[in-house]
Amino acid sequence: MARKYGVVVAAACASVAAMVGVTACGGGGGATKAVEKGADTTGAKSGAGASPSQPAKPRNELQGLSAKEISEKAKQAMLSASSVRMKADITMEENGKPQAMKMDLALDTKGNCTGTISAEGAQLQVIGMGEKFWMKPDEAYFKNMGPEGEAVGELFKGRYLHGTVEDGDLKEFAEMCNLAVVRKQFTEEAGSGGRWTKGELTTLDGQSALPLANNEGKTVHVAATGKPYLLKMSKTGEEAGTMTFTDWDKPVTVTAPAESESIDVSKLGKLAGGGTAGTPTRGREKV
Repeated sequence: MARKYGVVVAAACASVAAMVGVTACGGGGGATKAVEKGADTTGAKSGAGASPSQPAKPRNELQGLSAKEISEKAKQAMLSASSVRMKADITMEENGKPQAMKMDLALDTKGNCTGTISAEGAQLQVIGMGEKFWMKPDEAYFKNMGPEGEAVGELFKGRYLHGTVEDGDLKEFAEMCNLAVVRKQFTEEAGSGGRWTKGELTTLDGQSALPLANNEGKTVHVAATGKPYLLKMSKTGEEAGTMTFTDWDKPVTVTAPAESESIDVSKLGKLAGGGTAGTPTRGREKV
């Protein structure tokens, strides 16, 4: 079960990597410069000259750059960021069947993290504080492990599993909660991403944004003013879904659960009757 969650989220991260890492794409951006979509055509800055009855059009500080150049700026902005909030709603294929995965995590480069991860009808609450990590599975999580898992779930109901970022099955979840680890994966997994072109300037949640789309069903939106942060990515076809990125470089505030609300993850295997820490034996065989 835990491994399956990790595989799903890793695949989602790899998808983002392929979208952000478009600097290796063919064409060198020349074709996209020929037609300057997304250009600021208002004729003046800050809406000057526009009719008082009409709202000012969004500004485009990326005007004149090719899709390749924009994607490189977005990647560099991500690599230099100290924190972000990521929300994902992705459909993966598991044993020939569609499997929904959702994630809502605020994380930074120091291992501070808080949020939820959902898959297979179950949800995990996660908290990271440097080298320490907490994970609270819901009832459905343990049920997915079979009879042994349900029994363990009764013992742990409402409490966190607590350990370090290096402890057994907690490790892959802890890695998702560290922006330094996640963006390293983005860089390592980055592929060509097909041939990208610029779309029309738009607005996302009040932020001027420029979409980049490729011939593989992927679209990313990059902030067109201020730092060119990645704002949104979506994909159609296989592994379809959407991820949004907000709160770039904003502090991540976390609070450690009370000692009475957590149990050391090393006890989980013993209570399950001999399995290793973090996953009962039957649950591990299942995945």
